[in-house]
Amino acid sequence: MLNGFAPEYVIVVDPNNSRAIHGKIEVEFCTTTNLNLLISEYKDEMTVMLQSGKRVLIVLDKLNEVQILATELSSLFQNYAIYQSTGYTPKDEYQQTKIDKANIIIATNKAEVGVNYNVEYCIMQPGKYYQNLVQRFGRIARGNIDGKIIICCDNVKFNSLKRAFNEYKGEIAYYDFLDKIKSAIQSRKFYSEMIPNYQGEYIWCIEKNLRNQKGAYELSKYFKGRLNEEGFFHNNPMLNRYKLFSEIDKCIYSLKQKFPNGPTAKAWEDWWNNYLNTFFCFRDNSMIVQIVDKALNLELSYSLEWILQYKEILNIEELEYEKYKVKRYIVDSLKEKNKDIQYQVNTIPSIGSKENEFLSPKDIYDLSNIFEKRVNTLIEKNKKGVEEINSLQIELLNKVRLLSKTFNRKRLNITNIESNDSII
Repeated sequence: MLNGFAPEYVIVVDPNNSRAIHGKIEVEFCTTTNLNLLISEYKDEMTVMLQSGKRVLIVLDKLNEVQILATELSSLFQNYAIYQSTGYTPKDEYQQTKIDKANIIIATNKAEVGVNYNVEYCIMQPGKYYQNLVQRFGRIARGNIDGKIIICCDNVKFNSLKRAFNEYKGEIAYYDFLDKIKSAIQSRKFYSEMIPNYQGEYIWCIEKNLRNQKGAYELSKYFKGRLNEEGFFHNNPMLNRYKLFSEIDKCIYSLKQKFPNGPTAKAWEDWWNNYLNTFFCFRDNSMIVQIVDKALNLELSYSLEWILQYKEILNIEELEYEKYKVKRYIVDSLKEKNKDIQYQVNTIPSIGSKENEFLSPKDIYDLSNIFEKRVNTLIEKNKKGVEEINSLQIELLNKVRLLSKTFNRKRLNITNIESNDSII
């Protein structure tokens, strides 16, 4: 039996807002990471919903878990159409048509981007961040419709949520409900520290981009003026991060001026450009390759990292076009996660330390600390040198090390992925 509790909430809107966000929603929290146990626990309830003509949405964090669960549900609910609403689809597939025809929809974070599922019953994992849960929650019982949501999570989140809602025995307003969720699972430092850091970094990148564009002088001047009018340069929590980027940029420029033909200065310039380019991409910089999935009868483009980790690779074809070549991966069924792949990246400084470019899957989950350790390695190496370039690099590295605070997957640019797979 799952450890859960099921208070019932009535979602209400501001009296000045006549639009109904949700109808009456029963919310149940439960603690489990075992999907088989989860489905076993709610199978009868799901069956009742399906028999009454209602649809079921299940939102999971990982694509491989979606594909595994889809296979299991196909045998449990043989008379019902099941659809996987994920990014693992051909570009030309119109998902909404298939969603509308499905009785059971299993989704990943695709459920967070405005897809209309038209469902009143949902089982979901909460996602990594508060924003994930809010977006997923918003897909269910839209408008003045009643519904039920089961939120399953690990013990830590479950206990935090239970404490947050302990005083409530019945109804709670929609925005009060979200506030309680936020207090339970959102890091207290996220808005007070992390968001201002991100904002400061992006503002500096926008300003630099405007400065470097031909014919954008007036726009750049206007942008700087508006920042000044808004008090950005006066005791603003975003300002420290803005200044840090500016100082790093000046240090690298100084290296170029003192050693215009030196490989070290050029290497630092290349690293900085690679790092800044990550701010101009909406998604993280995953390597995307062409896939032919024999198990699911699909042809699509998807992340090479995920394919190497979770899919059996049958063959790799090289397609030759007029000006370039493309690799196409022929894959089959899911496999146990491959933990032996290695990432090569170009946004962690590796000047004089080539090994800094390589990361293991374990490193990917600890990027902030890994970044700081790799920079410290470079500092120690430069301390052993006596030339002027060594002291200049130490000055630069001491500033670069501060980037570790916001170094996450979004800042990681993967240039190659290696695997021990015999096909590779």
